[in-house]
Amino acid sequence: MKLLKSFSVYAVSTFLNAALSFATFSFLTHHLTERDYGIINLYNAFCIFLVPFIAIGIQFTLSVDYFKMTAERFRTHFTNAWVIPAISWALLTFLFVIFYYFIQRLLKVNFFFAVTIPLSCFLIILNDVILNITR
Repeated sequence: MKLLKSFSVYAVSTFLNAALSFATFSFLTHHLTERDYGIINLYNAFCIFLVPFIAIGIQFTLSVDYFKMTAERFRTHFTNAWVIPAISWALLTFLFVIFYYFIQRLLKVNFFFAVTIPLSCFLIILNDVILNITR
């Protein structure tokens, strides 16, 4: 029974994560041009490049430490672990605001998307951590 519960939590969390992406992408397919898809892929590739600089590997540390610590100790560890990515996110956001013109020209996006790339990456990391802990 415990194995079934574990498997079902894993399956549901993975399914919901994939279903949201699939539904969004399917909906947008009818409204975007080829140029738009190119910009989305470029933005996505830049996010994939940037995620390790923000995450500093905490998603792996938190996944392993979840099984090694008591609930109270892990709660403190979890909170402390998010300090470094939060600082990285804030620093990169500041730098992206300063250098938005170059990022905007590189990725062909407007100001909003140019300066929110670090936030997008931070949310990707948060998603990874939540999925790993849920699993």
